Amino acid sequence: MNYKSIKETGRLKLNDRINIFAGKNNTGKTALIEAIYNISNSELIDEFSGSLIADTCIELEIFINEEESKFLNNRMEQQYSIYGIDRLKVKISYSNSANASCIDEVQVFIGSNNEEYKTIYKNITKGHPSYSFSNLNGGGVTFSGRPQFISSLLSLLNKSIVFINGTRHVPKEQSTELSNRLSIDGNNLNAFLYTLHNNEELLFDQITSVFKKIFNDVIAIGTPIDGHGITYISLKFGGQEKAIPLHNCGSGFTHVLLLLCVLFTQKNSVVLFDEPHVFLHPSAEKAIYDIIDETNHHQYLLTTHSPILINYSFEKNIFLVDKEDGSSRFTELVNIQEVLNNIGVSNSDFALSDKVLFVEGETEEAVIPQILSHFGMKQIGYNYRVLKMGGTGNEFTKKSAMARNHDKLQLILGGVSKSPIPYRIIIDLDEKDDEKVKELKEKYGENIIILDRREFENYLLDCYEELAEVINIDAGSKVTSYEKVKMLIAEILSQTENRKLFPKERKVPLKNVVGSEVLEMLFSEYKLSFNKVRHGIEITSLVLEKHPEKLVFFKDQLESFINENTITVEDTIAQPIG
Repeated sequence: MNYKSIKETGRLKLNDRINIFAGKNNTGKTALIEAIYNISNSELIDEFSGSLIADTCIELEIFINEEESKFLNNRMEQQYSIYGIDRLKVKISYSNSANASCIDEVQVFIGSNNEEYKTIYKNITKGHPSYSFSNLNGGGVTFSGRPQFISSLLSLLNKSIVFINGTRHVPKEQSTELSNRLSIDGNNLNAFLYTLHNNEELLFDQITSVFKKIFNDVIAIGTPIDGHGITYISLKFGGQEKAIPLHNCGSGFTHVLLLLCVLFTQKNSVVLFDEPHVFLHPSAEKAIYDIIDETNHHQYLLTTHSPILINYSFEKNIFLVDKEDGSSRFTELVNIQEVLNNIGVSNSDFALSDKVLFVEGETEEAVIPQILSHFGMKQIGYNYRVLKMGGTGNEFTKKSAMARNHDKLQLILGGVSKSPIPYRIIIDLDEKDDEKVKELKEKYGENIIILDRREFENYLLDCYEELAEVINIDAGSKVTSYEKVKMLIAEILSQTENRKLFPKERKVPLKNVVGSEVLEMLFSEYKLSFNKVRHGIEITSLVLEKHPEKLVFFKDQLESFINENTITVEDTIAQPIG
């Protein structure tokens, strides 16, 4: 496909139920589903010629059932009918300025191999409409004029698709004409719901019942008419005497009504839903995903940057949409799920990030943004994310897992062309000897950072002034000093035979000791409990204020990674105008 910022999607293998296109604003998420909608809702022509030029090409693989096959073959002579097919591949050209489409080629699936397709219709128009037809049995003919099959194909697309989009508004009111099917863009919602209310009351009641569960302050849906035969949708809220017209109630109500109408009145529809979260409270947003999960006879293409949708537990395919050199690109995220599950990170945590730092626990997740911000690398939006791996880096250091995880992380998060999110893994030194460190760096390359001390707390052990200040604050009075803290830590570090402090190495005590254990022992001297996260944040803040050079290791390791291809935002003071 090529449309707006989309130059080439490649082959997108869609889930037959739920497909999520996640990404930041203006990356091409909406453009994808908008292109499908526009083509399905366009005027069918036979040729682009003269000043009328196609600017978009799309190839769709369409699965059809027996009823749809009959619809396509309706009014076709027996010798030109194609029965027993369940899959088509259709090539379509489209002009956005003219809102016109031309079906260039239709192929049918004839085997078990995904590539076994045979062309049955080919558009060979040169002035006068003309299509070549090849029968599956080998015969062929040229149609002078457009075959009914071609017209029926675009009609099938049109009636199978519903596009729900915040920029497309349902009219405030409509005439009370019979409307038995929701249109592709939902513009006939007023007349459609009026028809249901009068002719299909059971369906109308089902829609109303579910709608009231999602919006529990709504007590009734109405379809009143005036003296001129005009109807509109109204909502009655608890505690209010008068019902309120739907168009005065916010787009979220309209979107949910459109979705419920599709769910309860149609089968085998393709629902194009642009950012369903935008106009909904999180509880209402989750409710519509619950309803989608309970129905299995529609296919959904949903665009979003909502963690609720990205993390929802239904079966789905997730595509990350971002831009490279101004062009949209689509990356399926399914390959990363196993690794992410192992390290306790979810798709939504990284799907919108420019760069990702995986760390071992909550302390690092909290303090590393502090450190980077101090050294001029502030978190601004999603320029980078720091994500904890559940308190262990073992999933990346076990020999059996190294190759598997490296390859998958490279595919999705690394710097190769198919993978839009650069990453770094920051892990503790722990008991890793020089050989283990070398092995890790050979496998992960620049993507792994191994602390040069046992764990993060080791970088705080010689910050005596800051430790004393935090202890005094916690104690509520001055119970210690720089000198006392320095002396106590020296005493603890001298206990090199203590296996709790030094499980293995002890040559360089400040590097090898279990730093968090030292701090627990230090705080207990003053009858205080050491909290790794809270005290880690407090001590780090003071160190950055007084002696930031003690944490320069993190600046040196991450500065080039964070600042690469990013815009530096400096603090400024607002100046008066004039």
